[in-house]
Amino acid sequence: MKIALKTIIRIPELPAEIDMEEGTIRDVLMKAFVSTHFAGEIIETETGALKQDGLWDIRLNDVPCYSLPQDLDSPVHDGDTVSFSFLPLGGG
Repeated sequence: MKIALKTIIRIPELPAEIDMEEGTIRDVLMKAFVSTHFAGEIIETETGALKQDGLWDIRLNDVPCYSLPQDLDSPVHDGDTVSFSFLPLGGG
C-alpha cells in the first residue's frame, strides 16, 4: 500500500510517499525518518516514541492523531495521507 507523506518542513531526504505492507502512523513516521540525517532528533528508534511530543502536529487524512482512538498506533490504509509539521512556539 502507498501512504502519502506531507510536511511544511523542508527535509530533502524525506520521501513524498511510503510504500509498506501494513502498519500504523508510528510505522510510517519511523520508515520515513530513518533515512534523514536527524532521525534520532525526532523519533526514538527503539520505541517509536516521538521526542518532544508536544512540538509536533501529526495528522492522518487531516485529522489530528491525538483525536484518534489509537493516536500514533492508528492503522493506515492504502491512499491515506500522514501530515507532519512542527508547531511554532510563541514568544515576544
